[in-house]
Amino acid sequence: MYRVKNITSGTWVQEYIVGKWLKETIEPEDAGIFEKSGAEKLARMLSDEDVKYRAVRQYKKGDK
Repeated sequence: MYRVKNITSGTWVQEYIVGKWLKETIEPEDAGIFEKSGAEKLARMLSDEDVKYRAVRQYKKGDK
């Protein structure tokens, strides 16, 4: 599973409704969880020349 991070501000996407709503949080635990393809698509859609987003893999305890 993946989360989407705003690498410009260091915040995480909590909720997103296309064209209506973008809610971000500073806590990674509160961020929304997405499938890999969905997170990558959302990061591309939200990114522009001033703000960059990235899909970040959610690690489970014991992962390296």
